[in-house]
Amino acid sequence: MGVVAGPAGGYFDPPRSLSVQIGEPATLTVSASGGQLLYQWRRDGVNLQDDGRIVGSRAAILSINYAAPSDAGNYDVQVSNGCQTRVSEAAELLIEPACSADFNHDGSVNSQDFFDFVAAFFAGCP
Repeated sequence: MGVVAGPAGGYFDPPRSLSVQIGEPATLTVSASGGQLLYQWRRDGVNLQDDGRIVGSRAAILSINYAAPSDAGNYDVQVSNGCQTRVSEAAELLIEPACSADFNHDGSVNSQDFFDFVAAFFAGCP
């Protein structure tokens, strides 16, 4: 993935994959140049629409407030200048459980996760 030719010879930098926990916001961004551009974000090939929780379905920045498991999938964006349309490579959005047993996010569930949880708990961290 990287910068490629965009509509009308401009540049096009596709969105990057992202992982968030349930309830956290998720933001996907595309960078493009080449005149007056129109955007349409898609999840798994289906056009998205703004609904209050999803904002920016027709903008360079797509924001998902309070990510839900149903938001997981492959996101791409169609960028058009009225004459040409480019479709970005897909970025994967992963939605992780809010209470992961891997408390310290080191990729392994072990006793250290318990000790880190206890330390955070007694430090007053939620």
